[in-house]
Amino acid sequence: ITSETLIKKREWQVNHPYLELDIVQKEDVEKGLLEYCNNKMIDVLGVVRRDLNIFQRLFTESNSKQLLNNSNFAILVLKGK
Repeated sequence: ITSETLIKKREWQVNHPYLELDIVQKEDVEKGLLEYCNNKMIDVLGVVRRDLNIFQRLFTESNSKQLLNNSNFAILVLKGK
């Protein structure tokens, strides 16, 4: 975890004290998110979809799609900038 990430986390905690923010580091993003959500009994997970061009979409794995196929909770997919 970088110092920049820790600074951002602290900013979120100060600005949004009613939200819980955890940083999870896993080699396999999908597996890490599923494990985290199951351990914390998460009902809804929000993820941001990256805007990719046609070539990037052909050669990039979609974590959002994998999560939708393998989760037992609701997923809110938001469009990125």
